[in-house]
Amino acid sequence: GQTAIRSARDGVRETPRLAAAYRELGGAYTLMLRIEQEVVAPYGVPWGQSLRYYQAIAAARQASLLDPRDPATQLLLVELGQNAGKADLTYEALERFLELTANDIGISDAELAQREALESLRS
Repeated sequence: GQTAIRSARDGVRETPRLAAAYRELGGAYTLMLRIEQEVVAPYGVPWGQSLRYYQAIAAARQASLLDPRDPATQLLLVELGQNAGKADLTYEALERFLELTANDIGISDAELAQREALESLRS
């Protein structure tokens, strides 16, 4: 958790114009958020109101600004939006992901599987 965040922060510090560095930081915050939610679920702050959530969203949005054509960043935003109950964020990232992966060229098998699963959310 904390080690992943520290490493990702170092990556952002070393390469502040690299979208992947911010995506990794957002992913690290998301991982830490999942862990924290498991530990304090009955007593904790809801997903969408947690400091980790806001840190993850800020990093993922920065990654999206730096590279708006990266499907992995859009998937991260979909996950964050879904878990926080943010329909607008989820829909926006979902539409962007589906648009980016529409031709199936250059996407990974995992992204293709995600695309097929997420198509059902569209309707």
